[in-house]
Amino acid sequence: MAAVCSAGTSCQRAALWCRRPLGTKRQPPPQTGWEGPSHSLQAGARQTAEKKQDLWLSKRLGVCACEESPWGSIRPLVRLVEFSGHVIPWLVGTVYTLLRGENVAEQEIMLNLALALLLDLLLVRVVKTLVRRRMPVQNRSDILSTFFVERYSFPSGHATRAAMCARFLLAQQVDTASMRVLVVGWATLVSLSRLLLARHYVTDVGFGLAMGYCQYSLVERLWVTWDCLQDILLMRLRERLNRAYGGLWMADWKH
Repeated sequence: MAAVCSAGTSCQRAALWCRRPLGTKRQPPPQTGWEGPSHSLQAGARQTAEKKQDLWLSKRLGVCACEESPWGSIRPLVRLVEFSGHVIPWLVGTVYTLLRGENVAEQEIMLNLALALLLDLLLVRVVKTLVRRRMPVQNRSDILSTFFVERYSFPSGHATRAAMCARFLLAQQVDTASMRVLVVGWATLVSLSRLLLARHYVTDVGFGLAMGYCQYSLVERLWVTWDCLQDILLMRLRERLNRAYGGLWMADWKH
C-alpha cells in the first residue's frame, strides 16, 4: 500500500513538471524571515566592536587621569589648558570686552560671541540629557567638578566650545597666518586635554568638534546687528512706557 502511494505521488510531481511552460525557471523557496535577525545580529556585533574600540582607545589616551598615571607629572599643565576652554572665563572675558568696547563693530562681535556661548551651553545640555552617556570610570573629580557637577559625557562641551570659538575667531577677528595656527592649535589642545584627563571618550570629543563647527553656521544665520539690537531694546522700552502710562491713566480715571 505504501509503495502504491509513493508511486502516485511521483506521478503527480512528474505531471506538474511537464505542465510547466518551456523557458521558465524554478522559483526559489519563500523567505523564512531569518535574514532580518541575522542582519540585526551583525549590526549589533559591529556596534559592540566599535564601542569596545572607543573604550580601549579612550583608556589608552587617559595618561593624565591622576597623579599616578604615566603622564601624571604634567597633569597641572593639562588642567590649565582644559580650563582655558571652560565657559566661565569665556563668558567673563566676552562680557567685559562688550562693556569696554571702543567701537560699535567690536561690541557687535562680542555680543554675538556671548549669544553663541549661551547657545552652545543650551544645545550641549539638550544632547547630553537625551543621550545620557555616563562619564568614564577613571575620571577624577577636581575643584571645578565640585562646583559644576557633570554626570553625562556625550558630547564634550569643551570640544564644542573650542571648535565654535575657533571658527568664530577665524572668521571675525584673526587675519594673520600665525594667529590662525595659534587658534587652531589651542582648539586642538583643549579637545586633547579632555582625553588625556579621561574626562570623555574619543567619540564624545569627535562629535563635539563636529557639533561646534556646525554651530557657528547657525550663529552666522542668527547674527544680531547692533542696529537690530537697538530697535529691539527701543521697542521693549516703548512697550514698558506705554504699559506704565496706561496704568497711571487708569488710576487717575478711577480717582
